[in-house]
Amino acid sequence: VLGRMGMTSEVIRHEDYRPGCLDGFDLVIVGPGPGDPREGDNPKMARLREAVAALLEEQRPFLAVCLGHQALCHQLGIPLAYKDIVFQGTQSPVTIDGRTERVGFYNTFVGRVTDPEAEVPDGVRVDTDPDTGDVNALRGPHYRGLQFHAESILTQRGYDLVHDLVVDLLLD
Repeated sequence: VLGRMGMTSEVIRHEDYRPGCLDGFDLVIVGPGPGDPREGDNPKMARLREAVAALLEEQRPFLAVCLGHQALCHQLGIPLAYKDIVFQGTQSPVTIDGRTERVGFYNTFVGRVTDPEAEVPDGVRVDTDPDTGDVNALRGPHYRGLQFHAESILTQRGYDLVHDLVVDLLLD
């Protein structure tokens, strides 16, 4: 999707992450799993959390997707939970920025809030499932998080969603 938008990208795997290795990039995408975001002792989760913490501290623009979104939720103090119904290759309607989107989910874990006013930091806005409190998307001052996969064929307007998020982050 990024290539279609005229962007170039480089993949840095979790085992190759070192402080400073993300310097020089206009935008970082903290990618999907697999993995259990609650396992802070796991080397992959530890590196993922370290990268997200550094991006937050440095106020660098980034987009967190699926497991990356869950790591972002963790860093923001949003509780992580095992999903009531596991979504692996499931298309569901969600409300994002006040409009309904049909998106593709591939997740077992989720950030979940029961009281957004108490559980979400100031300056952060969340779009949640009204029945479960599952955080489908979040927006902060220099970052965005998506629990779903906008790049999936299951997401009907995926290109537009990614485009709008990237433009928003780069022009923020």
